[in-house]
Amino acid sequence: MRGALYTTVVTLLGFGLLMLAASFCFHALQTRMEDKTQLMADYVAATGVKPASSFGPLAGLLGAAPVSSGVPEAQMRDGLTTFYGWELKGFALCVLALLVTILATAQITWRLSLSGLSRTISSVLAGLIVAVWLAVPYIAQNLMPGEYEMDSAKVAQFSPIHGALTGASWGTAHGRADLTPGSVGSRHMENAENLGWRWTTFMGFSLLLTGGLALTNTLTYRKVMRTFASMSAQQQQPIPVQITQAQIDQVMAAVTQPLPAAPVQPPAPPQA
Repeated sequence: MRGALYTTVVTLLGFGLLMLAASFCFHALQTRMEDKTQLMADYVAATGVKPASSFGPLAGLLGAAPVSSGVPEAQMRDGLTTFYGWELKGFALCVLALLVTILATAQITWRLSLSGLSRTISSVLAGLIVAVWLAVPYIAQNLMPGEYEMDSAKVAQFSPIHGALTGASWGTAHGRADLTPGSVGSRHMENAENLGWRWTTFMGFSLLLTGGLALTNTLTYRKVMRTFASMSAQQQQPIPVQITQAQIDQVMAAVTQPLPAAPVQPPAPPQA
């Protein structure tokens, strides 16, 4: 029980520290926008489409900074701010998937501990169960007919690895949908909705597993505590002795029976 509590506390603390680090990175990315050359490079990386430069194909040879021909600098800066915001949300979804995975692992370890196994065996079995949870969905997905793609996974989406990556990909896809208008943006938005649905499916499955294990563990824990309490009470109270009526009559007869008289000693002969 302490192990499950410590795991929860450490996980929440780690989640808070990761989000704090992500906020610092977000502000660092915003600082990079002050450099026009870096702003253009980041915008190209975010959209995935290289815009035209002011010098055409000779821009790289001349060493000139590329300037967008169709997107103003202020619009690029606002678009990147929005894009980084969506990526931060995707990072939060990634960490939440890992958080639920660790909570489920703690419940699995607690379940094995309540079964009466030793601490070492419980830890080994819990590690094997988590390894199976990580790997088996990918193996099953690869065994299915057709080419495996992350965005169209049917079985691999139930793996914690896939759930975390899906959350991060959702943020990137949603950010690109806001940056690229037209049919390209629509495709990015459709991809983001698909990824969001798959992340929700994984989280629903993981939360159902964690909640079911937590409920059964709580009921088993209370049962074990009641058993220990009853055993302790029986050890503290003396066990009453059952005496029959015949035994009582025998004891009373032995108590009320008169004692035999002491033998009389003959007088001693007179001394001369």
